[in-house]
Amino acid sequence: MSVEMQPPLQLKLATLENGLRGYNQICQLAEALDGKRGLTVQLDFSAVRFIPGNMLAPLGAILHRTRDAGNSIFLTRVARSLHDKMYQTGFFPTRQPANEEVTLPFKRFEPHQEKQFAAYTNIHLKRQKVAAMPPELLRKFFESVDELYNNASLHSKTEHGVFACGQLYRRRHFLLFAIVDLGFGIKQVVNNWMGSNFEADRAIEWCLETGNTTRSGDIPGGLGLKIINEFIIKNRGSLFILSDTGFLQIDGSIRTKGLMRHRFPGTVVTMKIITSDITNYFADESIDLGSIF
Repeated sequence: MSVEMQPPLQLKLATLENGLRGYNQICQLAEALDGKRGLTVQLDFSAVRFIPGNMLAPLGAILHRTRDAGNSIFLTRVARSLHDKMYQTGFFPTRQPANEEVTLPFKRFEPHQEKQFAAYTNIHLKRQKVAAMPPELLRKFFESVDELYNNASLHSKTEHGVFACGQLYRRRHFLLFAIVDLGFGIKQVVNNWMGSNFEADRAIEWCLETGNTTRSGDIPGGLGLKIINEFIIKNRGSLFILSDTGFLQIDGSIRTKGLMRHRFPGTVVTMKIITSDITNYFADESIDLGSIF
């Protein structure tokens, strides 16, 4: 009795630039791989010349979920320079990061690994000296980054873990850092809690509104983003949140939200932090940390 082998599933990836086009590519890949079981997947990288470090977090998350479903994945026609970049971040299994001075290594955390995630952010974000802040605000900033992990782990009820990766661009003076989960999206969690029918982008926006917070119980609002939002505005950086089909981007004081054509099966939070800003820009302001948290 012979067993008929299924032909490999062949997919081609385009350059994953940082922004809506790149995230749309990730969403299309996620949809193409959704529900696949027991296949050999060949992912063609011949059109990919560069991948920002933060984009490796959602890419790695999707590939991890695909492997968990019993598929074998092969990355083909990867340019040497791109291979070396991915190697440096520790993206490939069993490989340790080769250059941690300019990267925040690709890392997967199991749910409830709060201490390990806190150690990761403290080691890699503090090394980059992202900006000058008063000690109390710096502490709250790191607590908020850690809360991103906690919410991704608890509220999303992810079965695949939480993924992080980033990169420092020394000559361009900014840092990109992303946290990703593949659990319930913000839309589902908020609507289940509120009994509402928000679109995905409105659900994300709700999480940033004053008074919506996780502090009063198991509420999905906040997501650890309030102090990060305040910091991003002062820093003139940017914040990008993608969940389900919704996205929200904060670029300095400009806020944009909308719906994607394709769905991401979880949530991505990406921060762009300007590292050349060494001014202690909170020093002359009275900030009520309690009002933010």
